[in-house]
Amino acid sequence: MLRLLLLTAIFCTGHAAHSTNLPPVKSITIIVDARQGIFIGRDTVDTETLPAILAERLWKSYLGTGKMYDRIKVVTRGEVLMGTRGSVFDAIQQGQQQALKKLCLQLHKKLFEELNPSQQQRIRQKYKVLFQETFI
Repeated sequence: MLRLLLLTAIFCTGHAAHSTNLPPVKSITIIVDARQGIFIGRDTVDTETLPAILAERLWKSYLGTGKMYDRIKVVTRGEVLMGTRGSVFDAIQQGQQQALKKLCLQLHKKLFEELNPSQQQRIRQKYKVLFQETFI
């Protein structure tokens, strides 16, 4: 009887440990402060260089692991003007497009728009960060 209780306890704790071992969400955090400073990690950028830096980070992640980040997150500090937010979101979308272009040329030697629907769908499913539309 004692063995049965011990086996049950071991199974339950082992099962609970496995159910909580989800892979962590890998995200790029872009911080926009009230003085219109934009930060990605330790780098300070502006809205004109943000697309290139973001595309480079997404691309390097892909080259290193075959995967990309799971999401892009924008954090605001202080009262950030709506125009600044809009500029940051536009720059992020440009960076996504640049990374998508590199990815499609690497994988298929074609632009995304030239791929057949099933190839497009596979890219949308595997690299969701390139199609993310909300960042907050």
